[in-house]
Amino acid sequence: MSDEYHRASLVAQADILRQLAALLADCGVRERWQGAAQVQCEMALMGLCDDLLTYSRRLEHASYYAGSRSVMARLG
Repeated sequence: MSDEYHRASLVAQADILRQLAALLADCGVRERWQGAAQVQCEMALMGLCDDLLTYSRRLEHASYYAGSRSVMARLG
């Protein structure tokens, strides 16, 4: 497969992760729960969103180097 295909695939995966993070942030707990449960759930969701955005940035960064043997070996 071509380098462009790999680049496009990585960028598409990064976009999906960003969209998922945005959906999680939009669908947060808000007023559905109260007290400690609300705080714990919101913190967990924020952590998950941060993780998704981190992996999204890593995928986009890897897309710049698609085709490089060392990067492609790590991606499997």
